[in-house]
Amino acid sequence: MKAEVDASVMADAVKAAASVAKGAGVTNCLRLEVVGTNMLVLGGDGDTFIELVVPVSGGEDGALVTPAKTLAKAAPLLDGPVSLYTQGERLVVETMTSELSLPLADPVEYPRLRWPEGEPVELGAAWERLRLITYASAMSSEPVFQAVKLLPDGWAEAYDKTRMARTPIPDGLAAAVRKDSFDFAAKVMGAEISAVTGENAVSFHGPGVRVLAATVQAQLATATPGELSGWLDEGPSFTCDRKAFLEAVSLVEVVRDGRAQPVRVDVVDEEATLSAKTPDVGEVSASFPVEGEMPWPFGITAGYVRDVLSRSAAERVTFQFGPSDRHPIVVETDDIVHMFGPNRAAMK
Repeated sequence: MKAEVDASVMADAVKAAASVAKGAGVTNCLRLEVVGTNMLVLGGDGDTFIELVVPVSGGEDGALVTPAKTLAKAAPLLDGPVSLYTQGERLVVETMTSELSLPLADPVEYPRLRWPEGEPVELGAAWERLRLITYASAMSSEPVFQAVKLLPDGWAEAYDKTRMARTPIPDGLAAAVRKDSFDFAAKVMGAEISAVTGENAVSFHGPGVRVLAATVQAQLATATPGELSGWLDEGPSFTCDRKAFLEAVSLVEVVRDGRAQPVRVDVVDEEATLSAKTPDVGEVSASFPVEGEMPWPFGITAGYVRDVLSRSAAERVTFQFGPSDRHPIVVETDDIVHMFGPNRAAMK
């Protein structure tokens, strides 16, 4: 293998690929392959892989595998054109003023990836919403609840038994993708994304980059209660300024330290009051105007509400309830449906 590449372009690609090349053995290496006028930079941990396309000149087709960590540290320090070539059992990285020699691993041992076949489905605006719902699959240790489900009925759901977020997506996708794979793809890819789902993996495609994510074996069925719309039709609701609610949560958290702490909410005379108390710190309350009334006080988990409201760009949000205080609380905003259970510990 031989190629000449721009230092800054190579550094960006190597950094992205090395950030996920943290598996055991050969998966802590990068695979570099020159094909014509491009070099493919591939890195992964066994479950998630990223492949980036880097333009090269003076190329000589071939592939090699070399430790990711050392190359990732060195690449940002290089400047100008960089020559890459093999010399014996070493990769030589050469510039006008420096030369770095790295060991090679056996390319036969590097995982052979099977990218899903099929026509990529353009995600469009759904990609940004997908990035915003992964938070709801973070609390459980079970793999099936650490995944985002792409459902055949045109919805995506993240659900960890305590809360849920769901959003519409284009038809033609069916898979359960690990939350960390989604988060990685969201971090390294832009906005123009398409996806292909297969039996064992999902691939995300963008300009000059694609990510392969192993799927989680899970039943691709919605966890949304079928009676939800009926509950909401029968139950109360109130609307408020999103930032006002967030500020109130922040103040109450001064006393109720920690994301999982319960907070009581009373809505009376078009005013919501959040309150909490602890024997050590004291009591605190915060109020703000709302539109609507609630026939009962209810409890929330501070961190859950913060996760919902911090992911919205809306000025005002509506909290919807079922016909009793045992039904889930629903917030619909920015084409995302957020749902979480009331925290009854706040009422003690």
